[in-house]
Amino acid sequence: MDSPELGKLFIRLQADCQYLAPFPDWQAVIAFLHDRKRGYRLKDRILWWLIRYHQQSDQGKKLGVVFLAVFAPAILSIYKHGRKRCPFFGDEDLLQEICTLLLRMLSETKILSDKV
Repeated sequence: MDSPELGKLFIRLQADCQYLAPFPDWQAVIAFLHDRKRGYRLKDRILWWLIRYHQQSDQGKKLGVVFLAVFAPAILSIYKHGRKRCPFFGDEDLLQEICTLLLRMLSETKILSDKV
């Protein structure tokens, strides 16, 4: 998250996306998205916009690390469940598979503005 390249990308996206304007950096966006008490409509709009950018832009592919941080709680939950259901998978292999599938879904699944 602290790489200069991701910082420059954030500044560029902030200029194009009004929903990112209130946030100083990726950490603040991720903290907001993890907050369970507020802002669900804004969260949907931010995610929708980031996923669209990810799908439509070569630069958007750099958002993979951001998505892994955003979806870390879900990834860990699936991982814990998967360890019980798939004991034959090595821990690192299972985690890598979950992350790979998530990023593939974000890249390939068509999203609509009213369904995020």
